[in-house]
Amino acid sequence: MLEAAVEHYKKAIEIYEEHLVDKEEYQFNVKELHSQCHSNIVKIYGIQNNSDDAFQFRMKILNLDRKMSHLTKKEKEAQCYFDIGSEILCTDLNKGLKFYKKSLEIRQKILPVDHVTIGFSHQFIGFAYESKCMLDTALEHYKKAIEIYEKHLFDKEEYQLNVKQAYSTCHLNVARIYQNQNNYDDAVQFRIKALSIDEKTCHLTDKEKEAQAYFDIGEELLCKDLNKAFEFSKKSLEIRQQILPVNHVTIGFSHQDMGAAYENKGMLDAAVEHYKKAIEIYEKHVFDKEEYQFNVKELYSQCHVNIARINSRQNKYDDAVELRMKALNIDKKTSQLTAKEKEAQCYFDIGEELYAIDIDRALEFSKKSLEIRQQILPADHATIGFSHQDIGAAYEKKRMFDAALEYYKKAIEIYEKHLLDTEKYQFNIKGCFIQCHSNIARMYQNQCNYDKSTEFCIAVIKKMESIFSTDNNSFLAECYRIIGFNYHRKLQYDLSIEFYQKCLNIYEALVQNSIVYDYKTEISSCLIDLNCVYMGKQEYDCALNGLEKVKQMLPDNHINLDPCYFNIGLCYQHLKKYEKAIENFNLRIENFEKNLSTNREIYALSLLNIGMCCSYMGKTRYASGINYTLKAIEIYEQYFPDNKNDIAQCYFTYGFILTKQGQYDQAINALQKSLDIRLIADTIDIAFCYANLSYNFYKNCEYQQALSLAEQALKTYEKHLPNLVNENIGLLLNNIAMILFKWNKYGQALEYATRSLQIKDQILPSIHLQKAESHSTLALIYSKQQIQQDEKYNEHRLKALEISKQLIANGEKIEGIGFIFENIGELYVNKNNLKKGRKYYKKALKYVKKHQLDDDPDIQRLQKIIDGLPQSSTTK
Repeated sequence: MLEAAVEHYKKAIEIYEEHLVDKEEYQFNVKELHSQCHSNIVKIYGIQNNSDDAFQFRMKILNLDRKMSHLTKKEKEAQCYFDIGSEILCTDLNKGLKFYKKSLEIRQKILPVDHVTIGFSHQFIGFAYESKCMLDTALEHYKKAIEIYEKHLFDKEEYQLNVKQAYSTCHLNVARIYQNQNNYDDAVQFRIKALSIDEKTCHLTDKEKEAQAYFDIGEELLCKDLNKAFEFSKKSLEIRQQILPVNHVTIGFSHQDMGAAYENKGMLDAAVEHYKKAIEIYEKHVFDKEEYQFNVKELYSQCHVNIARINSRQNKYDDAVELRMKALNIDKKTSQLTAKEKEAQCYFDIGEELYAIDIDRALEFSKKSLEIRQQILPADHATIGFSHQDIGAAYEKKRMFDAALEYYKKAIEIYEKHLLDTEKYQFNIKGCFIQCHSNIARMYQNQCNYDKSTEFCIAVIKKMESIFSTDNNSFLAECYRIIGFNYHRKLQYDLSIEFYQKCLNIYEALVQNSIVYDYKTEISSCLIDLNCVYMGKQEYDCALNGLEKVKQMLPDNHINLDPCYFNIGLCYQHLKKYEKAIENFNLRIENFEKNLSTNREIYALSLLNIGMCCSYMGKTRYASGINYTLKAIEIYEQYFPDNKNDIAQCYFTYGFILTKQGQYDQAINALQKSLDIRLIADTIDIAFCYANLSYNFYKNCEYQQALSLAEQALKTYEKHLPNLVNENIGLLLNNIAMILFKWNKYGQALEYATRSLQIKDQILPSIHLQKAESHSTLALIYSKQQIQQDEKYNEHRLKALEISKQLIANGEKIEGIGFIFENIGELYVNKNNLKKGRKYYKKALKYVKKHQLDDDPDIQRLQKIIDGLPQSSTTK
């Protein structure tokens, strides 16, 4: 309730202004509160994008601040723009950059060219450009900042930022950019300069600095380019071994990094060898009082844990437990535990590690941990809650939802008794309490029980408001996001947008109040979901613009770039720009193949969507589409057999392409597999399966089965679509009309064809293939009616031909137009005008040959009809 908050802050300011010079001592410092109220109002105006009022209040703050009160009006103005830029940079990169530039422009006009604050402006503009991936421009500004800072390194004056630190940071930022540009030589030189500036490292010899530079680059590259990381870590180790004593602690650091590199490359024995060498060195430094780059005891413990993790992957569980016990004995936080508690903790940790790679083993170890804890600890001990939660997560992953729900609820019961504990546990109790509720809500989502999920979220929000203060706003945001997703799946788009917006408002407020965390992951995730709603509303250009903005706000290799590329691909797919769609899907595939993304499921989903795009790109791409889809099926069935939704979509896509190839029996088998999976949950996807199965049975001339399936599709659409004016329903109604026509049920066929055209007239442009199709169907039906229907038959025939002619002239995608000409040919034959009938059947054959494969049964069928037509005709 931001307006109310501003109102009260302003009233407080009015009162404080009357007491600023009081000598009396109050509970709080009045001047500080007066300044704080101005700051709070500025934050609110920032959230509301009210830049003008935010600026005015910032000016007041600067006038009140003793450190800033001596500045000129223009200097204060520049400072305001600088501060506003800093506040909004995380939420709106372009706007943040705009304010930084305004600040720089003013400072350059009124201050000496090498004034330190001009350096601050250049540095932060450099950061903004780096965040926008405009690396050359970022470099230019960082280097300008460095030039200015060099003249102020020994200033005694106190500035807004520590100049030496800013100088060092700029060198590191330049080094990072050079790394991203694969300019490693310059990256090393700038890192060495940064080390020479830093008080903690300036005493090192040149060789030690060089080794440290290689080490730091290796650490940074570990998650981006494994081979390069390995190369730099190895260089660092070689230099250190040449110039330092064999047991020097930094050689241990290098061995540990080499171990991590080998482990990530899957070379586990080599990794263990380096971890053990690191342990040998650390053992000699565990009690050193000297301050190193890292905490030696923590690294010593971590190496034991790393080897234990490798042992777990190699199924050497006894060795893993033994090493984890050693690590627990070393760690101050766990060394006081009893032997049994440590054993339980070992099993717990192994279970957590195995969760991603072997869920059955993970469940086995989690249960062992729980059994021990239940034997030796009070029934409501917090760690028993942790075990229940992990077992719940394992059952959820195995899609055993009832068991998962039981364990999550047990964990919640225990956590409720520890919410106000001051003791520090392995995990944050409040966070775990929140996560369990969130997991239950998401579990209902996965079961497509969206009402139950929303109901649970709303109940939890009320419960949380009575337990926690505003420090759990992130949980509230997550609840709003879950509710937004639920409404999206129920096709209630406006409600979905409302809750996603609530989620965003909270995160944007949290950004304003956080110095350390930028919430980019949460904000970008919510924005991606929100733009998916716009896609559901078929507002694809709007969604595309929003997703492009998300892409711009994220740094390279951010985890949310994958879903961003994917949804951009989907937008282009819906806009029928299939090449652009495939381009974005391929970006996700490249990330996986370059090890920038380890998400195999995202990889499979991208393959599937490329297959879907190929299905719409004409007969030359059908084979590629099938290859991509079969590859996706193989990955899902091997690695993600529980992901029924995507497996069903794979088989649906496979069936869809087979339909286009004219392989109707194979298509029916694939679509039936998709339907069997989808029947587990009551969703609109079932309707798509029924409709496509119906079409394939129709093409096989099995009209009774086709009609039954089409009617089931229609019932499912009616159940799930709040508005029946829908393109899919229009298409289905026309198909039902054609099935009934083949059965000679012309009255019923006319009813469905008329409804189909009415829907299409409401939602489609005047020149559209589906409208031509409906007109041709109606003309065909009227051609079998009594003579008095000739006027309507002619009206629809002419309309179908007029639209078809326009589509051909426009060069638009006209796959399927052959079947419209087939209907026209048939109606002429019905009217005994065999000459024109033959003409349009030949035209139909021409376009079917153009769009279908050479062995498509429709080509043979049409040729057979043409060959069977008598040469003479009666013209009516």
